Amino acid sequence: MTCHHINAKALAASGLALFAAVQSSVMAQSPEPRLDTSQLYADVHFHASNYAMQGISLKEYAERYMSANRQQIVRSTIMPIPLQQRWDGFEQYQAQSGDQMYGPNYYIGPKADLYYYSFVDAMFAREYERLPPQYQEKLDVMITAFNPMDVYASQHIKRAVLSFPGVFAGVGEFTIHKELVSSKLAGETVEQTKAPSVPLPPDAGDGSKVSLYSESLEYLFKTIEEIGLVAILHNDMYRVEVNYQGELEHSYPDQDYVDGLKHVCGHAPKAKVVWAHTGLGRFVKPTSDHIMRVKKVLDACPSWSTDISWDLVQDYMLNPELGMPSRQDWLNFFNEYQNRILWGSDVVIFTRNRFESAPPTSVTPGGLMEPAQYHADLSKMREFLDELPVAIGNKIRYENYLGLFNRAKFSVRAWERENADLNIWDIPTPVRP
Repeated sequence: MTCHHINAKALAASGLALFAAVQSSVMAQSPEPRLDTSQLYADVHFHASNYAMQGISLKEYAERYMSANRQQIVRSTIMPIPLQQRWDGFEQYQAQSGDQMYGPNYYIGPKADLYYYSFVDAMFAREYERLPPQYQEKLDVMITAFNPMDVYASQHIKRAVLSFPGVFAGVGEFTIHKELVSSKLAGETVEQTKAPSVPLPPDAGDGSKVSLYSESLEYLFKTIEEIGLVAILHNDMYRVEVNYQGELEHSYPDQDYVDGLKHVCGHAPKAKVVWAHTGLGRFVKPTSDHIMRVKKVLDACPSWSTDISWDLVQDYMLNPELGMPSRQDWLNFFNEYQNRILWGSDVVIFTRNRFESAPPTSVTPGGLMEPAQYHADLSKMREFLDELPVAIGNKIRYENYLGLFNRAKFSVRAWERENADLNIWDIPTPVRP
């Protein structure tokens, strides 16, 4: 059996068995006879480390965070942030607390650039391999530490999967267009590197370092499709300009990335992709026609889903401002696309250092978020999702996740077996058909 021919009945039985195991485990641990399914979640968007590679051990996350406050995280992605915020001593974006000096561990604030920290994939893969099976089956480790604008990125993914068989289930969250982050990336702009004969992509003007029309993305998504991985992609709905201090300078809601996203999925139409936050962000707020734009992407990309992660984004749904889609508009969207929406927290479990004054003279160091705080983020959307029929709310909270990642784990393990003899020191480079 190959990764492209999956026994649907066996997959469904596997999902039902997992759910039964979760319910049985919950009943064994709680004096209550049964846990309400509205308290079951699968976190499709969990960041186990931050922009300075500070994070949490997988064992601690599974033991202390996945079951607390009567809520159960039945499954979770493990997505380390792939980007390291460079600590430039000349900038003096740092301060001392006690005997320790603290630098930037978040992308807003310092002027210094961001670079890809490739070792983080191995760090979490090594941890996962040491976990007991009951924890491994709850976690879906993602490959993140690659530059999606690099054609060699597809080779990195194959090397990671083959070097750590049995570990990875997906790729991402990786970012193309993202407010501030894209402009802070180390490296040249598309205009600086392209050959004279190559036309400038429609989304790569004004000094952009990324593009949805990059040749590397074509190969990347074909690789994701080939292996059977789930991809979690961040791409804003429309263009904004944000300075390094986190201040919005310009917004261009009429310049969206819908066509670029459709271009990407056209290269690998069967690749399973979760589009993060429906394209929203801290500064990319929903326009009145936002949901219509989301539908255009999902309708053109039938293998894609979207997540409703990030507390800021969830606020747009719970308490929309004037000119945003209404609460009922969102509920209608959830009803219509119920099989293609996944809940997520977008929690970065190790919090940012807080600096006072400019230049900083004092600092409040970051640290691990407490389980109660993490679960407060889980609870934020509960009443909102409870307004939907129970079956639809359960799909969004955890069932769509189980179907997507159960299938991915099956497919990836099959690809690993079929390609076990592939030489990781000489992965073939992509060739155009």
